[in-house]
Amino acid sequence: MKTTYTTILHQAREELGITNNEYILADTIEKLSRPVCYATQKTLGEIVGINERNTRHALKRLTEKGLINNEPRKLTTTDKWKDKTRLLQEVEKTSKGDEKTSEKRSKRPEKEVEKTYYNNNIIIRDNNKYKLPQKFGSSTSERLLKLYSLMWWDKFGFRPTLNKRKLTPLIKKMTESCAESEIALMIMLHFDWRGTTGDDEWQYKRLLENSFPFEWIVTSINKYQVHLRNVCGVNTEKEEDMFRYLTLLYKDKFGSDLSTLE
Repeated sequence: MKTTYTTILHQAREELGITNNEYILADTIEKLSRPVCYATQKTLGEIVGINERNTRHALKRLTEKGLINNEPRKLTTTDKWKDKTRLLQEVEKTSKGDEKTSEKRSKRPEKEVEKTYYNNNIIIRDNNKYKLPQKFGSSTSERLLKLYSLMWWDKFGFRPTLNKRKLTPLIKKMTESCAESEIALMIMLHFDWRGTTGDDEWQYKRLLENSFPFEWIVTSINKYQVHLRNVCGVNTEKEEDMFRYLTLLYKDKFGSDLSTLE
């Protein structure tokens, strides 16, 4: 029973609030799960390189943080752990791939009509009709990050420092299942987010304390969709409905008509 290595994604580790050893331990449990991990605390400690006492403490911390299910001789990692680490693993892979090919690619103007895979269906749509204005940027990621910056400015009174190298692949991943107008709606909701029902003040305080990180939108897509449908009454399968609601929110927030900002 042995694992060869653990790659620590420090962004994930910091956001989960765990130590290096706790991260390695959770990663080891996931790799040894077939479908559960039957390793003893002594064995896990030997793999990670810590004593049995520290192993018990680390397992307790991981359980309290909701990252593992800890039953006697039956350990598994939770969806919270998997969602955070696997998403950032994909981002790392995409970033490395983009670095290798970026110098080879030349900039191309966006096509007027494109194919989009949306809810497992292919939709042919006008490339500009239900998107943010070109004034926001020439690409989807530029436009969405511009909107995020505007919302941040409205909240804090200054521009955020954005790591576009990491955020651009995140947005690219989101657009595989969400339309641009839907992601824009999520960004606007993000800065006033109070849970799927809209009345959870703890959710808002948590976001405020962490300065409304963009990455949290990516891991909460389903929650935002539930809120849009059940609370806002928006049909998230119709871009026209989403863009109409986006226009209303934008005008209410900034006092200008989104559709005229060309």
